[in-house]
Amino acid sequence: MVSNREAVLLQGVLQGMNMEAQCVVSAVKVSLPKLDIWEYVKADITHAPSELPLGPYEVSFEGRKMRVNKTADGWIAGRGVMSRTELKIDYGERMKPISAICTACGEKMLTPPADLENSADIIVWFSEKYVEHRRLKHSQDDRRRVPRD
Repeated sequence: MVSNREAVLLQGVLQGMNMEAQCVVSAVKVSLPKLDIWEYVKADITHAPSELPLGPYEVSFEGRKMRVNKTADGWIAGRGVMSRTELKIDYGERMKPISAICTACGEKMLTPPADLENSADIIVWFSEKYVEHRRLKHSQDDRRRVPRD
């Protein structure tokens, strides 16, 4: 299956430490055009107010939420980005996808093969497994349509 990858800048909102601020998120958008689904990988906060105190925050962008921490060395991504579709992908260190579940039924997707190293390739792999899962386990009536920009 063919995937497209593009670097994007997205408007985001940081919330935490009793504050809320606008920010810019830099990410790689991986899309599967034939399936009309996409996900973001390698999401980083590139522009945020410097006066924000150090500590935990949640950043929202494009209908997704991700936990981040502001440290003396910059912004560090936490785990978990919720996608717009029924596939929730959890991330480990360096925003590498480590697991995924179907949010419609809670079933965990298979673990990706060990030879997949690239985050975008892992997301494509999870997406393909999810599409097959949805086709086999969910009726046409309980499928949600993917929102379009």
